[in-house]
Formats: sequence, structure tokens, C-alpha cells
Amino acid sequence: MLVAYMRAEEEKVTSEGLHKSEVVAWYLEQIGDQIENEEELLERKTVVEKVIERLIYHV
Repeated sequence: MLVAYMRAEEEKVTSEGLHKSEVVAWYLEQIGDQIENEEELLERKTVVEKVIERLIYHV
């Protein structure tokens, strides 16, 4: 889901690129109806940030 979004946005964005915070915010919006409390929100945010870091530095 993240990779598909980032690839689609890369085609739209010119020289600036994507910011990690924009991708995290987009992801959290997409799964917002699945999140039941603030603790779960913070947990999901942490996980998606780690996934993005992994994609940036290890792929």
C-alpha cells in the first residue's frame, strides 16, 4: 500500500520528492477507521515510520 502510494506520488511530484511525514499522514488517514484509540494510533505510526525507514535505507 505504501509503495503504491509513493510511486504514484513520485510521478506527480517534480523536484521536491515526498516527505516521510506526508506518507505517514496519508497512511494513517487510510486506516483511520480501523484505529480505536490513541495508543493504537501511536503504535501504528511508529510501525509505519519504521517501514518507511527500512524502504529508504535497505531497498
